[in-house]
Amino acid sequence: YSALSILDVISTNIMLTVNTSETDALVTAKTLEQGKSGKKYKIEYTFTVNGTDYSRRVLFGLLPKKSALPKESYDSLNEGDSIKIIYARGNPHYNKPANDHINDNRLFLRIITLLVFGFMARYETKNLAKKK
Repeated sequence: YSALSILDVISTNIMLTVNTSETDALVTAKTLEQGKSGKKYKIEYTFTVNGTDYSRRVLFGLLPKKSALPKESYDSLNEGDSIKIIYARGNPHYNKPANDHINDNRLFLRIITLLVFGFMARYETKNLAKKK
């Protein structure tokens, strides 16, 4: 993952932990990508909040982002279909499909785990140094 992907996952997950809403979005594109670890099933979508159109974007809403879905969900959708998404009420640029818990949550948990163990290792190293 790039630094941009990591930043997007962290900021989106933080923003979508409280004060969220759910709405329907219109699927505007489907893309099948071949990655190093196999096929990736992605969609693009738009939705409207208070008269303003939004889509999935990263870097504080500056760059477009496709959303990865499980193969079964991807296969069941067509362009023009509706999909449930969740968004941050305070800033709808932070949004993702309501069932998008596969890739983002896995990466988010890995990042948090690395941070926690990193702080623990640093603390233990300082304690060992004091005992010598």
